[in-house]
Amino acid sequence: MEHSSLSEFSKRNREPGFVLEKRLAALDSLSAMPSSVFRHGLNIVTDFESVDVADMPPLAGFTVDAHSRVFAANLHSSFSSKGRLLESMFLANIPVGNRLLAMNVAFLNSGLLIHVPKGFVSDEPVRVRLEGAGVDFSYILVLAEEGSRVTIVEDISGSAEFRSGIVEVVARPYSSVRFCSVQRLPLCNSYFFRKAVVGESANVEWLEVAAGGSVSKSEVYSELNGVGSTASVFTAFFGRGKMQFDFLSKCVHNARNTESLMVASGALKDSSRAIQQGFAKISACAYNACARQKSKILLLSGDAKATPIPRLDIDNNDVIASHEASVGQIDDEKLFYMMARGISEKSAKRLFVEGFFEQYAEMIKVPELRQGINAIVGESMEDA
Repeated sequence: MEHSSLSEFSKRNREPGFVLEKRLAALDSLSAMPSSVFRHGLNIVTDFESVDVADMPPLAGFTVDAHSRVFAANLHSSFSSKGRLLESMFLANIPVGNRLLAMNVAFLNSGLLIHVPKGFVSDEPVRVRLEGAGVDFSYILVLAEEGSRVTIVEDISGSAEFRSGIVEVVARPYSSVRFCSVQRLPLCNSYFFRKAVVGESANVEWLEVAAGGSVSKSEVYSELNGVGSTASVFTAFFGRGKMQFDFLSKCVHNARNTESLMVASGALKDSSRAIQQGFAKISACAYNACARQKSKILLLSGDAKATPIPRLDIDNNDVIASHEASVGQIDDEKLFYMMARGISEKSAKRLFVEGFFEQYAEMIKVPELRQGINAIVGESMEDA
C-alpha cells in the first residue's frame, strides 16, 4: 500500500496529524520487519504470512455500553473533545516490534477510548463489542485516573477473515482496571497485543478466555512501574479440531513491593495445539517483589499437544518467585469411580473437565465470564 492511500484515508476521516504520522511510520517499517511466521515445538506454527492488505479496510465502530460518568466513545468521534489527551497517549506505550503490530498501527480501522475519571468507582462493567467483518485492525485505549476502578468486558466474535487488536491500559496511582476478553471467533486467524502500564499502588487484572479461531496468537504485557503496583493475568482456553493457540504473558517488575500472578488453564481435544509462555522479569531495583506463575493443561485426545514454558529473569535477590506447569490427561481412576456410580463415560468426562476449569473460574470475580467458561465447556464437550 502506498503512502497516498493512507493519507487519503486519514484525511477523509479527519484524523489529526499525529495519527497519520504513526500510520506512515508503521507502514515504512513493514519492509524491514522479519517474517510473521512463529514456529514452536510440537509442530505448532502460527503463520500470518497470508494476511494481505491491498486496500485500506473500511472504518468500523465499537458498540459500547458504559456508565454515564465513564467517557467511552469510538476514537474518530473523540478527536474533537479529547484531542490533546490522545495526542500524548495514542499508542504511546506500544512498541511496533513485529509485522503484526506494524500492520495493526498502519491499517487501524477501528478505535475506542475509555477514560475513567478520578475517584470514580463502579462495579457496573463497560461492555465492548466490535461490529466488524472481513479484515479488522482495532485499538482500545483505557485511561484510569487516580483512585478509579473499572471493569471492561470485550466480546470478540462475529464474522472475520482476520482479526488483529491492540489494547493499551494506563493505570494511574491507586486505580484498578480489570480487562476481560472472550474470544469466540469463527475459523480465522487472529492476533491480540495487550499492554498495561501500572502506577503506584495500582492494579491491572487481565482475564482472557479463548475458544475460537483457527490460528490465534495473544500477547499480554504488564509493566509494574509504581511502588506497590500489582498485575495478574488469567488465561483460559479450549481447543478443538485443528485449532492452534500461541499465548505469551509477561510481567516486568520495575519498582519495589510489586506483585504479579500469571495463571493459565486450558483443555485441548482432537488435534488442536497450544503453546503457553509465562515470563516474569524482576529488575535490580525491584526489591521485595513477588512473581508467581501456574499453568495446567488438560489433553482430551492422543493427538492434542501442548507446551507450557514458564520463565523467570531475576536481577535481585530480595524477591519471592515461583512457577509450576503441568500437562496431563483425564485421571482414569476418577473416571472409573464416576462410571461405577452409574454416570455414563461421556457425562463423567464432561464433569471432570468442568471441575478442571472450576479451579480457574473461581478466581474470576466477573459472573458473566464464569458463565461464559461453563458454556464453552458444555458446548465443546457435547461430542466428546
